[in-house]
Amino acid sequence: TSPAPAGTPTGTPAEDGATTDGGTARRRAGPAAILTAVAALLTLITLITLVGCGALSPRERDIRPGPTGQAAVITVPGDTPSIQAALDAAVPGDLVLVGPGVYRESPVLRTPRVVLRGSDRGAVIIDGEQRRATGITVLAEETAVENLTLRGHTTAGLTVTGTAEHPLLGYRASYLTVHDNGRHGIRVVRARRGVIEHSHVSGHGHAGIRVEECDPCESVVRDNITEANTIGIELLATGHPMTVRGNTGERNTAGVRARHRKADDPGPIILGNILPDSPP
Repeated sequence: TSPAPAGTPTGTPAEDGATTDGGTARRRAGPAAILTAVAALLTLITLITLVGCGALSPRERDIRPGPTGQAAVITVPGDTPSIQAALDAAVPGDLVLVGPGVYRESPVLRTPRVVLRGSDRGAVIIDGEQRRATGITVLAEETAVENLTLRGHTTAGLTVTGTAEHPLLGYRASYLTVHDNGRHGIRVVRARRGVIEHSHVSGHGHAGIRVEECDPCESVVRDNITEANTIGIELLATGHPMTVRGNTGERNTAGVRARHRKADDPGPIILGNILPDSPP
C-alpha cells in the first residue's frame, strides 16, 4: 500500500485507512512499521550513549574490568606491546599474561593485587643483556610474579622492595628460572607475608635468594633449587617468624646463611633442606 497523497483535503478520508482528527490527517501504523520505529529508536539511543560516554575500543574493553569489577586478562604482546605497558594498564585484580619471547625491558609493578605470569616458563625471558640492573621490580602489595625466566642483569633478577616506614605486605614469587644476574637472583627488602617457591636460581655472585630487613617477616622460602651461587639462601636482619624449608642447594659456597638478627629473636625455622655440596 502507498501513503496518503500530500494535500489530502481536511475532513475527508485518506487512502489505506488513514483518518482525519482535528483537521490533520494521521495514518494508523501497522505492526511492522511500529517494530521498525522501535528498532530505529533503540539504535539512536545506543549511538548517543556511546558518543556521550566515550566508548572503549575492543582492545581497551579487553584491558579494563567490566561494570561488575571482574578482573581482566591483559596479554603481551596481544593487548600491549610491552610488559611495562600492560602493568601500567592493569588495575587491582588483573592478570598480565606474557607470551613467549625475549623481552629487553625492566618492568616495574606498582599496582597492588596484580599477577604477572608468563605463559611458558622457559620461553618467556626477560633479558638484561648484562647492562640493565634489575629484571622486575615489585613495589606494590599482594602481587605475584610467576612462570618466567629472568637472566643477564647486573644486580638482581627480581627485586621486591618496601620502605622502613611502610613495609610491603604480601608478595609471591613462584615457578621462576633466575640465572646469571650479577649479585642476586631474587632479593626481597623490607617486605612481609611473602612466599618464594618452586624456583630455580643459579649463577649469582652473592645470594641466589636473599630476604632482608623484615621484622616480623611472616614469610616462607620453600621448594626451590639454588645452584652455583656464593650463598644459596641468605637471611639478613630477619625477624621471627621466617621459614626456610624443602629447598635443595647444589654447588653453593654456603647453603643457607642467617645473620644480624636481634639478640632476643628465636631465629628462622630451617628444616628439611637438602644441601649436599654446601658446607654447614
